[in-house]
Amino acid sequence: MLKNIYIFLADGILLFDKGWEDLNQDPMLISGFCSALWMFSKQIGGEDFELLKTKRYLILGTSSEKYQIKFILIIDHSDDIDEHIKLLEDIKQDFCSIYREDLEKIKSKEIPIRLNYFKDYSNRINAVIKNHFPNLIPEMVM
Repeated sequence: MLKNIYIFLADGILLFDKGWEDLNQDPMLISGFCSALWMFSKQIGGEDFELLKTKRYLILGTSSEKYQIKFILIIDHSDDIDEHIKLLEDIKQDFCSIYREDLEKIKSKEIPIRLNYFKDYSNRINAVIKNHFPNLIPEMVM
């Protein structure tokens, strides 16, 4: 089951987060940690961070090189990885297409960055999730 999603700049600045389960962690800490993983991954192998596996959770990642933003999805360890990777890619495509102009301005430093700058994406993400998981319990996608 979906736990949380984080969208942040490559340097770890959180642009959007949404949680369906309280992981007892500050979203800024998670985005900073994942940003560090991305940088480390690039340095040792030249590739993006894609998966971190713990006993309880899977942390899936993808990025938009064009806008230099990262997308992280936290799911249960037993969930279907392939379906969640497809979901994450659809979220990335949807987010980047909707906020293309703002992302260009952020990238070129024309507008200041605020924590959770894209909090209004919360409603839109529900539709993307429902496309992949139509039987998801409605109260889980708030």
